[in-house]
Amino acid sequence: MKRSNEYNQTKKVIDMTKKQDKFLTYKEAGKEINIGSSSISTFAKKHNIRRGTVVIGGRNVRVVDKNQFEYAIYKKNYLRNNDKVVWDES
Repeated sequence: MKRSNEYNQTKKVIDMTKKQDKFLTYKEAGKEINIGSSSISTFAKKHNIRRGTVVIGGRNVRVVDKNQFEYAIYKKNYLRNNDKVVWDES
């Protein structure tokens, strides 16, 4: 079955834009650090993370900058992947 040229062009555009996201939705960001999506706005504001809006499926969805968010959770050790123990002197 031969596809129409319009279909192939549309598919190319979809493939090019798929998952080139430089952002996380509030829901995705909340899952990463195990807090509610409604708390992400406060977290982003507190840590100076860029916030914005993107239209997904006809709805406005709030998003945060992916790189800035990941850097903030790394610096604050939310994922516990850079634990540094400071032992007491006794």
